[in-house]
Amino acid sequence: MNTRILPHKVILITKKSVQVDFLIKFLRSKMIACMQAETLTIDESSRYTSTLLMIDYQTIRLEWIDEYMNTLNRNLPSPPIFGLFNLEPRCRSENLIRLTNWKNFRFCFPNNISEEQLLTGISAVAQGDYWLPRELLNTVLKKFHYSNDTVPKLQSTNLTKKEQVILSLISEGYSNTRIADSQFVTVHTVKRHVYNIFKKINVNNRVQAVQWLNSMHHN
Repeated sequence: MNTRILPHKVILITKKSVQVDFLIKFLRSKMIACMQAETLTIDESSRYTSTLLMIDYQTIRLEWIDEYMNTLNRNLPSPPIFGLFNLEPRCRSENLIRLTNWKNFRFCFPNNISEEQLLTGISAVAQGDYWLPRELLNTVLKKFHYSNDTVPKLQSTNLTKKEQVILSLISEGYSNTRIADSQFVTVHTVKRHVYNIFKKINVNNRVQAVQWLNSMHHN
């Protein structure tokens, strides 16, 4: 991972602790700008146009996340990307389902993630990918209650063979980088394919794309 060119600032939304101080020092040692805060005001958030908000699952209530993100999304034209860290590997998926409704919800980092995986995950998210473990994504989709607000209506599509392959890889949890490596194309090419896929099947993010694909399989 080339952290030296990472354009995003990482902000840990959590309470101060020895573990948090260690994480900040570790990320800074990898040339990733990082700081800790218990919350951010609208004015503060607006200054960080390229920000990853890593919210501590152990110290922040999910109800607070909903209220906070509602405020940011309502008041900022480009709200910051956010996700969870310090997540218990066996966390009940029911607690996370509602977060998938936020377009800027992109990642979940479990508390047993390795340093290398964390760096890879941060880099992938900064490049526009999602970082949701396959097991968690599948569980969320199984528990998700479909509605007109969260799942696009099925419609005829004209996906190319390449787009079908990429959509399948997305459903398996592949990041844009992994897809590019497996298909021997550039990340830019993958992003263009993903954009075209989303447009053709009328979805806004990867979670909805996988929901759409699963619905097609069961239709």
